[in-house]
Amino acid sequence: MIRVTHAGATAPCGPIVLQLGTEVDDAIALDFERWCEDHLRDNLRLPGFLSGRRLRRSTTSPPNATSPASLTLYQLEAASALETPEYAGRRVSMPAHFANRLRFERALYRALDEPDGVAALPVGRAILHVAIDVEPQWRDRFVEWYATVHVPAVLEAPGMLAARRFEHVELTRGSALPPGQHPYCALYEMEATDLLTRPETLAAAARGACPPDLAAHRVSTSQVYEEVFRVDASRPDD
Repeated sequence: MIRVTHAGATAPCGPIVLQLGTEVDDAIALDFERWCEDHLRDNLRLPGFLSGRRLRRSTTSPPNATSPASLTLYQLEAASALETPEYAGRRVSMPAHFANRLRFERALYRALDEPDGVAALPVGRAILHVAIDVEPQWRDRFVEWYATVHVPAVLEAPGMLAARRFEHVELTRGSALPPGQHPYCALYEMEATDLLTRPETLAAAARGACPPDLAAHRVSTSQVYEEVFRVDASRPDD
């Protein structure tokens, strides 16, 4: 569920998140960011797209080899937003010099323990993105611990604004996940990129530490990202 500890800036959110992880060659990085902002605004005019956000890996946290350099996150009303005639008919035209200089990974996640419909998501200048793998027979235990112990403890840290938990849509369909993708992820909204190094945050995380018997059956990968830009479907040209 959405857990909120701070009332501030918000953006529309829905029960489905389309996540695009991107690796971009340095030679086209600036051009790609300009193109991506226009592309994101165009997509926010499509039915079922609520808001979009572009983030880059923060220089204040060590890079993780398995985390992409940048993320684009779309909030959707439903997975069917990716099945509309408008989405199928959209034109995606990249400059010719982008060829062979981009690498994408696309994943679709469903929010856990949230009602359907649109809500307001508190947003900060940075997010902590956590990708999680859990042995199948331990998933129920993991989900209970994460939701009832870990997330509330972390959100006690000053500057942690909100948290949402997700599972991969292929998991809910009973299908195999694409290679390299994760069954669960979590997004923590933070007021600043250095939040994880603060003593209060470290203490909060320790209070919500994973029990040793469960820790042996799960692997998590985390990365801090800082916001580049954000677009709301109600104001795509702002």
